[in-house]
Amino acid sequence: MLVTAVRQILLVLAVALIAFGALFAVARAGQEPPPEPVAVSQPDMPTPEDVAVDGLAGAD
Repeated sequence: MLVTAVRQILLVLAVALIAFGALFAVARAGQEPPPEPVAVSQPDMPTPEDVAVDGLAGAD
């Protein structure tokens, strides 16, 4: 009978710990700001105006 009581107490504590952890995780997830978007760097491509100016500068 004592073993059964100890098992029940341990079971109740385990379930309470899991429930508390789940509630804590849900509460914390609601407080976190959304992650910042990651900027993808693109190579600098010359504009048509840059190409036209560079072409004129090279022509003598």
